[in-house]
Formats: sequence, C-alpha cells, structure tokens
Amino acid sequence: MKNTKLKYILSGFMSLVLSFTCFAVANPNVLGANVSPAPAVYPNGTATFQFQLNNDGTATSSSAVTVTVSLTQLDFTNSTFNVNTDIVQSAGSTPFTWSYEPSTKVLTATLNGNFAQFAFNTFQVRNLNVLAASAMSNPTVGANVNVVAPVAVNSNLNDDNTNAYTYTTAVLPVGLLSFDATLLSDCDTKLTWVSTEASNFDYYQLEESADSKTFAAVGNFQKNKGRNSIYEQMAVLKGVKSSSMYYRLKMVDLDQSIKYSKIISVQNDCAKKGNISIAPNPAKNIITIKDVYSKGSMYIFDITGRLNMTVPLTAIGNQDINISHLIEGTYMIQVRSEQGIYNTKLVKQ
Repeated sequence: MKNTKLKYILSGFMSLVLSFTCFAVANPNVLGANVSPAPAVYPNGTATFQFQLNNDGTATSSSAVTVTVSLTQLDFTNSTFNVNTDIVQSAGSTPFTWSYEPSTKVLTATLNGNFAQFAFNTFQVRNLNVLAASAMSNPTVGANVNVVAPVAVNSNLNDDNTNAYTYTTAVLPVGLLSFDATLLSDCDTKLTWVSTEASNFDYYQLEESADSKTFAAVGNFQKNKGRNSIYEQMAVLKGVKSSSMYYRLKMVDLDQSIKYSKIISVQNDCAKKGNISIAPNPAKNIITIKDVYSKGSMYIFDITGRLNMTVPLTAIGNQDINISHLIEGTYMIQVRSEQGIYNTKLVKQ
C-alpha cells in the first residue's frame, strides 16, 4: 500500500515537472505571413512579403534557431540582395543575421542574440519582382516561412511553418508613350496622346481639375486605329475654366482594370481676355451671360438708376439668370469681374 501511494505521488510530481518543462522552454513560431499588394501585378510588378516571429515561451539565445524564407514566383531585382534595404524589421528588436541563396531563392536568418520571452518581431522582405502569372483560383505567388529550432528549445513544432500566396492581375495592354496639353490662340485646350498596342483595351476617360486633386470626367474616347501599332488621339476642350487647369487620362481595360496617366497642366490668362456678352436681347424670362472666366457680380439698374438686381457670378463660362419678375422696359446691366467692367442695355419684354 505504501509503495503504491508513493508511486502515485511520484507519478504526479513527474507530470507536474513535465508540464512545467513544456511551458518553460522557448517556443519560436511564425504568424501573419502575407503578400502585398494583393493581388500582385504581372508582368513588371513588385511585391513585399511580410511575416511575424514570436517566442511564446521563455527567452533563448540559441544560435541553432534559424529562419528560412523560401520565395515562390518572387525574386530580388537582378537576383541581388541587400540586407540593409531588402529586409526591414518594422517591429521588435530580436537580432537575426540574414543571407540569401539566389540559386534556390531562399533567405536564411540565424539568431545572434537574445530572443526574449513573449517577444514579437515583424519582418518585411522588399524589392521582390513578380515572376509569373497566377490565377485567383490557384494563387502561387508568395513565400514559405519556417522556424527551425532544436527540440530542447522548441516546445511546439506545429506553429513553426506557414506560407502566404496571392494571385496576379495583368497590367493594361496599352502603353502610353506621350500625353500633352496645348493652349490654343482662342483659349481652347488641345489634348493629345500617343499609345502602343491596345489589343484588350476598352476606352480612355479624359479628366480635368482646377486644383490637381479633384478630377471630373469630360469625355470617353475609344481607341483609334493606328499605324504600325501606334495610336494617336486628340481632344479639344472649348473655353477655359481656370487660370490653371490639370488633366489626366483614365485608361480602362476590357475587364475594367484601370490605370492613370501622369497629370499635365496648362497655364493661361484667358480669364482676362474674354468678351462678355448677354443674350437674348430683348429678352422675356431668361438671359445668359456668356464668356465669363472669373467670378464677379452682375447689377441690373432701371432707367432711373435704381438697383433692381444683384447676381453673384459663380458659374464659369456661361450662366443663366431669371429676369421674369422684372417689368417690361429698358434696363442698364453692369458686370464686374477680373475681366473688367462690362456695360450694356437690356430690353425686357
């Protein structure tokens, strides 16, 4: 009986020791592997691979702890690797020494200091070229991360290996060779652009902005038939809306993928050159002030000189004004803006 009781006591003690030992050893593991952008772009696309290394156990400084990152359909530019720029430790301070074997596309890191208990470290592998296309249904662009540690150090071998893969989208099959804006003598703006082969291309959308930040569409343009795979197109925008105007092309593929051109601009003083006019005259209900290219105000006086209406000019170009409430007769109109002062008579019918 005493031997049996002692056996149970020893068994419980050993279980406690084993449990404590499993908890007490270091446990390097890897989490949060991902590829960005997702999807990646092929061809001529670049990507970043990111992952997190943790230690869920006690601290360790074993140099036997190594990390391998095996790249799939990714490689460094010209197969070169710069440890100072291509591996970035964006979080944590656990020291690892990195190397790269281009023939196998494998990065290796060796622990060369203290991996503190419950420490976490985030690494980014940058400047990676996307080498192949990958379908959404079968993503193959990414990498595998594996933490290798001796059993005496690593208490859990099931959380040391992870991978992340993404698919790719193709860049637009149109190459924009040039995009230019020219201010014409009549203050119209001519936009011209030249592109290369556009076999799967749908259309261009021309956009304009007065501040280079908020753009509005001014028209869609289908691709032209070109010579020797070169396509030349042109659009002319009438009038001018601001002393500085900005333009860009939104290029849309058949699958609705989009890409934007560079932003170009034209500078002008057309806002001071316009010849303001009012029509119709005589008028019954509505008059239109034409060719106003700067904000100002319009004043309507009766024949006694009394002011009947003051209208802020907020529209650029043309603005309609309702005069239906005025009685029939002759009025004097004065428009004041940066273009100067414009006076005319108006007959209200």
